[in-house]
Amino acid sequence: MAKLFSIVLTLAAIAGDPATVTGVWQVGLQGDHVVPVGLELKQDGTKVTGRILMPSDHGDRREIELAGSFIDGKLTLESTAEVSLKMHDRDGKTKLKLQGRMEKDGTMSGTFMDSMPWTAERLGGR
Repeated sequence: MAKLFSIVLTLAAIAGDPATVTGVWQVGLQGDHVVPVGLELKQDGTKVTGRILMPSDHGDRREIELAGSFIDGKLTLESTAEVSLKMHDRDGKTKLKLQGRMEKDGTMSGTFMDSMPWTAERLGGR
C-alpha cells in the first residue's frame, strides 16, 4: 500500500511540475478562430516525444507523432507527416513545427508553423 501511495505522489508531482512538459495538454491554435487540439507529451531529460491530434481539411482528425526538446523552458517539436493543409495549398509531406515556452503559471504558448500563435493548458491541473 505504501508503494502504491508513493507511485501516486510521484505521478501527481510529475503532472504538476512546471519543469516538465509531460502530460496531456489542451492546445488552442489561433487562426481565424481558435481550433482546439489535443497534445500528449512525454519528457525524458531534455528529449520530448509525443503526439498531436490535428484536424484535417476533410473534417476528421489525424494523430501525428512529434519529437523534439524542452530546454531552459523552451519547447521545440517537429514532425514530417502526410497532411492536407489549406495553409500550404497542397497535399503531401509537410514538416510540422511547434515552438513555445513554459509560462510561470504552468501554461505554454508559442507558434505553430512559424506563424500561427497557440496557447496550451495541461489537463488535470498544474
